[in-house]
Amino acid sequence: MNISILATSEPLQAIEKIQKWALRIGYHKFASNMEVGGKIWLCWKEEIDKDLVAVTNKSFTRLFSLNGEAIMASFIYAKCSMIEHCELWDHLSSMTWTGIPCVVMGDFNIIHVDSERRGGNPRPCLAMSEFNDCIDNCGLIEWNLAVKCGGAEARLLNRSTSEHSPIFLRLTPYIQRHRNSTVESMRISEDINLSSPEQVHEGAMQHFEEFLGQSGNGEIPDLSSLIQPCFEDSD
Repeated sequence: MNISILATSEPLQAIEKIQKWALRIGYHKFASNMEVGGKIWLCWKEEIDKDLVAVTNKSFTRLFSLNGEAIMASFIYAKCSMIEHCELWDHLSSMTWTGIPCVVMGDFNIIHVDSERRGGNPRPCLAMSEFNDCIDNCGLIEWNLAVKCGGAEARLLNRSTSEHSPIFLRLTPYIQRHRNSTVESMRISEDINLSSPEQVHEGAMQHFEEFLGQSGNGEIPDLSSLIQPCFEDSD
């Protein structure tokens, strides 16, 4: 299994050991949010470009790119405190999540609805409501791991020494990007040929100006044969 980016929460190791640990498993790039009181280690392959977007003691967000494809990934390890949850929700809601693919994943220490709970006491309704508000404010969707989403799929791996299950996320190209897709020419009629993008643009503008400037007094076509009656005569 070739994993390009690896995030680990609560490694229970001193920050000084991250380099030794990363190199041992084949990663030459690494970072952590432990300097600001967090518990996330992040490693990635050398061929991947990255830009730091934001780091807090509960989250680590970077923009990763490879071969012209980019994704913004935010890794979360939240505390159980509702006050600290609110700080995390405010931070995520303040970020811009549009324009490029993005994923927010990790241990939020809160659930979406109480039916997700496995044992323990019921979660406060206010805490779940604030979590759902954050999802809505960020324009995110809760991902059902059993469903493939576009060119991405994820699954939970088996637990070993940890009480948490690792999440494996695979991203593959889903929509082929068409570069240089400018319309270079257009034939309007036998006598009119537009042979450059500028002419196509001007021709389109002129067409719609003429179309929108019509008085609208033309004959209205009879479309009754295309309409299915809602009620029969007997009704």
